[in-house]
Amino acid sequence: MRKKRTENAPKALKVAKALELPPDVVLGIPGITVLGGCEASVQNYKGIVEYDDKKVVLNTSIGIFEITGEELDIKTVTDDEVTLHGKVTGFEIK
Repeated sequence: MRKKRTENAPKALKVAKALELPPDVVLGIPGITVLGGCEASVQNYKGIVEYDDKKVVLNTSIGIFEITGEELDIKTVTDDEVTLHGKVTGFEIK
């Protein structure tokens, strides 16, 4: 059976630290940036599962990532990053 990237996390973190690389890039894990509760960016997501003005659900390498809020709108989407506008009120990893 093939191991997931996160199962090799301890070794990968040591390599990332030694090479001065960001751990999220080496491990392929999601990163999130929130700006003042009115914008959120998620890096290293796998896909958009659900989207409406109250909730955005993303598939990630560590599980389902749910962002809740009001008047949520997807501003930009790239292969590895999605940016939302609106009042961000919560986050949950399932």
